[in-house]
Amino acid sequence: MLTKLREPFGKAGLIVAIVALIAALGGGAYAASGGLSGKQKKEVEKIAKKYAGKNGTNGTNGAPGAKGDTGAAGTNGTNGTNGSPGGPGAAGKSVEEVPIAAGPGEAACEERGGAEYLLEGATEGTEVCNGKEGSPWALGGLPKGATETGVWTFGASEASSEGGRVYVPISFSVPLRQKITDEANVHFVGPNGDGTTCKGKVTAPTAPEGVLCVYRAEVVGAEFVAVRELLAENNEVDTAGAYLVFREAHNESYGRGSFAVTGN
Repeated sequence: MLTKLREPFGKAGLIVAIVALIAALGGGAYAASGGLSGKQKKEVEKIAKKYAGKNGTNGTNGAPGAKGDTGAAGTNGTNGTNGSPGGPGAAGKSVEEVPIAAGPGEAACEERGGAEYLLEGATEGTEVCNGKEGSPWALGGLPKGATETGVWTFGASEASSEGGRVYVPISFSVPLRQKITDEANVHFVGPNGDGTTCKGKVTAPTAPEGVLCVYRAEVVGAEFVAVRELLAENNEVDTAGAYLVFREAHNESYGRGSFAVTGN
């Protein structure tokens, strides 16, 4: 190889050529200026290309670096500007009141009268009707033909059954208009009535007009005597009520039942 290099360059140029060749083999391009002729430069380039090494393969990627520190929080943004006020809303609808007359033949409100309320522009509204007439029972006493009911009960003790008699009160929440004076209109009957005058039963007592019907559920250890008015021994019924009389009672006697009375 040295012989080949010496012939074209001479002794002086050989040194320069060797240096250029070493530079070429190391990966750099040596450009000699002034030391080589044009022909020698071409020869050096030719020899450098011939003996220059090939590019090596890429090295493997390095391991990822450590995670960096978290950055500082950003500052809050500025508040947005207020929106412009909205325009006026649409006008609301009014309500109209249409009276409903009371009297026979008026279909609305069952002839009781009232008013119908309609939203502006509507064809149908809401009826508000007068209330039905209340019961007059609290004024003037129990009306003719009206019935009120109640219950009665007793449990005898040595004190209450002294002399073998027990007195059991019955009272009317709505007083009668007049006393029941005829003994024939006061009845003490069994759980299912008597089938003639008092036709109800102890759980649904009834009575004809002007009659008091007392229904017995059970009476143990005593005997019924009569229905008496409050301040005397007559078998009558006061407007406020009456009391039942039982005899031969003892401290284990008891009884219970119901009653019905109808005004006359």
